[in-house]
Amino acid sequence: MIVSDMARPNPFSFHGGLAKGRQFVGRHRQISFARQRCLETEQPGSLAIIGMPRIGKSSLAWNVFIDPQEQLAHRKVLTAWVNVSKKGRPADLFLEMAREVLNAVVGTCVRGAQVPLLPLIQDNLKKILPGAEWDDIDDAISRFFGSVRDAGFTVVVVLDEFDYLRTLFAELPIAFHLLREVANNAAWGICLVTVSRRPVAEIEDVACPGNSTLDGIFMELQVPCFTSEEMTELLSPLDETTLPREELDPLIAYYCGNQPYFGTGFAFQAAFQWLTSSMLNIPDIIAASEPMLFREYTHVLDLLTERDLRNTLLGVIFGPRIDVKPAAVSQLKQYGILQEGEKKEFTTFSPHFYGVLKDLHREVDLWPLWTNAEKSIRRLLDAVLSARYECLEWSSKAIEVHPQLAQVLGDLESRRSAFLNRNPAASASNLLDYANPSEYMPFISAHWSSLSPILGDGKKLWNDRFELLSWVRRPMAHSNDEFIPREDRITAEQICRLIFDRVSQWERSQEKSD
Repeated sequence: MIVSDMARPNPFSFHGGLAKGRQFVGRHRQISFARQRCLETEQPGSLAIIGMPRIGKSSLAWNVFIDPQEQLAHRKVLTAWVNVSKKGRPADLFLEMAREVLNAVVGTCVRGAQVPLLPLIQDNLKKILPGAEWDDIDDAISRFFGSVRDAGFTVVVVLDEFDYLRTLFAELPIAFHLLREVANNAAWGICLVTVSRRPVAEIEDVACPGNSTLDGIFMELQVPCFTSEEMTELLSPLDETTLPREELDPLIAYYCGNQPYFGTGFAFQAAFQWLTSSMLNIPDIIAASEPMLFREYTHVLDLLTERDLRNTLLGVIFGPRIDVKPAAVSQLKQYGILQEGEKKEFTTFSPHFYGVLKDLHREVDLWPLWTNAEKSIRRLLDAVLSARYECLEWSSKAIEVHPQLAQVLGDLESRRSAFLNRNPAASASNLLDYANPSEYMPFISAHWSSLSPILGDGKKLWNDRFELLSWVRRPMAHSNDEFIPREDRITAEQICRLIFDRVSQWERSQEKSD
């Protein structure tokens, strides 16, 4: 135990909120990028600020666009902040945007500016009535922002929690078109700044599948973890408390890496303990901080799962690297979740999170993965063969075209008949429901021209994959998972995920085309 000799206010009391003033440090490159795109130009362009949960996206937007409101207003640049997640209807979002812009206009008048068109601007806002029909909202928004532009103002609207538009605009996808019009109409001079965890295209595609055009007006600004220098600056207020840092700094490096939210969380707990208990107890700091870590790990992993990046992360770090796409690796790097170590090996933002991922990788239950993969390949084969032979009962036609399928189809028919004899009440099911992993390849090989665009990678590679799955399935079926070598287990897991992902992607494309 180390005893403190004096007490000071906790310099990390802002943890969990927006970092403002001296609490906001670093991000020099991101600040310069945002200013050049939106503020230091006669033709501002829209900006999408993207990053993983709790990385400081909103703090960055606040300090670039909202904190300097008064100075910007002198240049006739108005900035407004709208939290998208607090809106109940699409119309509410546009009404709130207009209200916040009007508040900014009024603010310039309070500071002595002359705005002759203020009565017209106020009158146009009154025409945006809560509960109005969408066409009326569209027209009123156009008049309102047009009058603001006529008054000589350039407007920047920050839309925080922009991910929520996946839900807010789901019942009215046309609202995306108005949002694009607001930002893309030179007569209005509106610059949109979105703050989100996901790219704008993915947000729009959830609410408006296959019709994503909004993202084309944005440049993306990725907000990664801090640099080592930024992290040092962030934690420097610890010195104000006079607490000794010999033990604390390695602790923060292990648990937090350069993730700023985690760093200020640990720093707050350390300062709190030092200032209130006159002691620095490392196990207590860990115990107090771990719930925060695991809560946020869950949010990060849920986001990666939704974006089909989780398997890529595990595969790149721990192997094997099956179907690892460069675009997915790039996105993980941009988040700051995937990083290169000193020896060019891939790791993640902190040793502790690396350990959590390693445990997660080991704990995968292979049987449910195989079940999902097997059902996926059966659905794919049945759909492709039914379409190829233009009938649901395609076995006889398949044999006519591909006689080499007669043996495997005969075996499947025998198993189905035996099952129905034992279960008279059961209805006849698809022949493929009785296939073993090794029996899928004859169908895949015979119909490769149809399946190649969906499965990819070549027949030989898929033959090797199904041979491995066939071998792995035997001990699993008898609850003898421990007999499966670790490398085979990992490879089988990746193959199962690959099958499920590619078939799911194909099925989604079929739904869109229908």
